[in-house]
Amino acid sequence: MKNLRVALRSLVKSPGFTLVAALTFALGIGANVTIYSFVSQLLLRPLPFPEAESLVAVWGRVSNGAKEAVSLPDFLDWQKQSTVFTGISAGFRRAMALTGKDEPVRLLAGRVSPGYADVLGVAPLTGRWFNADEDKPGGSRVVVLSEALWQTRFYRQPDILGKSLTLDGQPCTVIGVMPRHFQVAAKCDIWVPLALDPAKSHRRSDFLYVVARLQPGTTMARAQAEMDTITGRLTKEYPDTNTGYGTQLIPLQTDLVGSVRMPLLVLWGAVGLVLLIACANISNLLIARSCARARDYSIRLALGASRGSLLRDQLRECWLLGALGGGLGLLGAGLAVARLNSVLPLDALVTQPVTLDLSTFAFAIGLAFGASTLAGLAPAWLTSRLNLHDSLKSAGHGATAGGHRQRLRAILVVAELGLAVALLVGAGLMLRSFNKLLHEDPGYNPHGILTATVSLPATAYPKPADQAAFQKRVLERLAALPSVGSVALTNVPYLGGGNYLSIVIQGRSPLPPGQGIDAMFYTVSPEFHRTLGIRLKQGRFFTAQDHEKAPHVMVVNETFVRRYFPHENPVGARINFLDDNNPDWYEIIGVVNDVKQEDLTQPSYPEANICSLQNPISRLNFILRTEGNPAALASPLRAALRELDPGLPPYNVLTAEERLHENLGRTRVVTGLLALFATVAVTLSALGVYGVIAFLVAQRQRELGIRLALGAAPARLVALVMREGITLVALGTAAGLGLAAALTGLLRSQLYALSPFDPYTFATVPLVLGLTALLACAVPARRAAQVDPMVALRAE
Repeated sequence: MKNLRVALRSLVKSPGFTLVAALTFALGIGANVTIYSFVSQLLLRPLPFPEAESLVAVWGRVSNGAKEAVSLPDFLDWQKQSTVFTGISAGFRRAMALTGKDEPVRLLAGRVSPGYADVLGVAPLTGRWFNADEDKPGGSRVVVLSEALWQTRFYRQPDILGKSLTLDGQPCTVIGVMPRHFQVAAKCDIWVPLALDPAKSHRRSDFLYVVARLQPGTTMARAQAEMDTITGRLTKEYPDTNTGYGTQLIPLQTDLVGSVRMPLLVLWGAVGLVLLIACANISNLLIARSCARARDYSIRLALGASRGSLLRDQLRECWLLGALGGGLGLLGAGLAVARLNSVLPLDALVTQPVTLDLSTFAFAIGLAFGASTLAGLAPAWLTSRLNLHDSLKSAGHGATAGGHRQRLRAILVVAELGLAVALLVGAGLMLRSFNKLLHEDPGYNPHGILTATVSLPATAYPKPADQAAFQKRVLERLAALPSVGSVALTNVPYLGGGNYLSIVIQGRSPLPPGQGIDAMFYTVSPEFHRTLGIRLKQGRFFTAQDHEKAPHVMVVNETFVRRYFPHENPVGARINFLDDNNPDWYEIIGVVNDVKQEDLTQPSYPEANICSLQNPISRLNFILRTEGNPAALASPLRAALRELDPGLPPYNVLTAEERLHENLGRTRVVTGLLALFATVAVTLSALGVYGVIAFLVAQRQRELGIRLALGAAPARLVALVMREGITLVALGTAAGLGLAAALTGLLRSQLYALSPFDPYTFATVPLVLGLTALLACAVPARRAAQVDPMVALRAE
């Protein structure tokens, strides 16, 4: 304790040094703790289910290896034939409207099979889960609430069981409440039985998400082998639909966090580099400090102190700096985590915001101790090698650095620069990639567009004629809103994905099983393409004359034409969807440009639009265009829908630009953080260069004074000092470019239309860092030219 008090007094006597070192530690430790808190909760911590390691997601696998949702008939066959699972369950999510005496509320409902809760191993907080009898079409209408909905909507009423709720116009009885962590696998407000008729489901109508639990002792390899056997059996039994279709088993946690795993690991690697740079910077500061204290250390050695005691004293100071920096870093990490919770799209992965828990505090303590020890080893080792005779002899001239000290400081600066170059290259690649995304043409004009969704309940709109009548009324009402230039609708969020169906082209020979062709299809209103600003390339758009009694028509995109009509005119060709709901042939009347939808990084897929006048829909996604601020239309839109049907709450009321912003949200955050960390790294590296060159000038003040006294031009001295800095920068940049070339391949999956070895980035980064470092050299170089020879020589 006494030694710690001595170390503390020593730091208090040098407040400037202590503040700079502690803040440097705080930057590195705070950044690492922030990213670790997300890595810990999302990647390292098991899912909050019993024996979570045995949970797997079961996906379909198409011929190109991509994973695909599962059809109901395939799922039921898997359920009957598999022996490697203790349970297998399926479901999907849809919106439902909760109506009653209060304002209608849109809820996210999970329609799942009865075994879902058992597979995850979660019991209700109160009540029960639904059973097999309730899962039949036309069975009892029951609903299970989430704990969050029970708390926010029903204020945790103890008598909630048995109450009747009106969902999509139909009464449902509450039978249970599920705990909050049950939502980790699929975030929902309520759960209702799947209750689908397999006789009405096509084998390639893929929409189910399947979760299973492995039998005890069953490996993933064995489970995958059995599922491959089952899918092979189904291929023989249903060659027209199942040829080329397989299965893919993925650990549930891996499946849930797959989209954030690589970005988090990239950020964790970046903050690790920042911490190493910070440690090198502090090591340089400590070496300079030990040089200034060399005379004190020599006197202590002369009076009998051991070299080991000097080493321990320096390490104690480092540990105190690490503790102070760690405390400040934790405060900063708390603020940073709160901010990242608000900007990272993690709702589907966590039920509670990420926080600094006990494991995070333990990580911060260990990191502070490890970083401070690493930063203190080099200066402590140099102090332990102090030459007593040379140090005492130089007392009259001031402490000297010694060649080995100066070389070590230079090595540390080169290491700093190398790490900074590698980090700056990574950030530069991400910035270039993100800039390409921002300038990617989505194929439509997102400015002035407001979107919203409404689901028509089957009880109120049971027939296509009812749906068509409502569509007509609502389009007329929305078109009459002030400042609305045009309005359209589609059956799925056009800016967020569509449905896939196999197709047949009239006049062509049937393809062998497994070689069918498909397209993503949408039902759209006649004004759809004009409202979005999609360009007509050939033929015509839909019109009001394309009604239910007219011949069925469709509009396709350019990718559809390139893939299926590469050398012929598609207009006039007839297409049939292999779907029981669309038995008729559709004539292609127009070709439009490709549109990038949910993911701007993915290539366009063949698309086919059919007219809503000929195919009424129950899920209405509205698109309103205005010359003014589209967000200002949100309130009038809600009011208009309330007038037409008070039981239809609109949801996903967003501008098209907000949707694009959401889609780029994760990339934007990762890129911004990498740029921030790279800026910190460059700043610390520049400070390191400045410190070394400034110390060099201070140590060579006598030599510089003699040179000036003998007639050397000040410019020669500036060049002499700058040459030292240029050498360090050149060595650091070369090392950094080599490190960057070895590491940037890890960013390949995060880059869009850009090579991880982009020559522009690799050429620009050395210039940026070089100019920054040379500016850091300029101040001490200028000081060298201003040395007063008389003052320098008088010190002798």
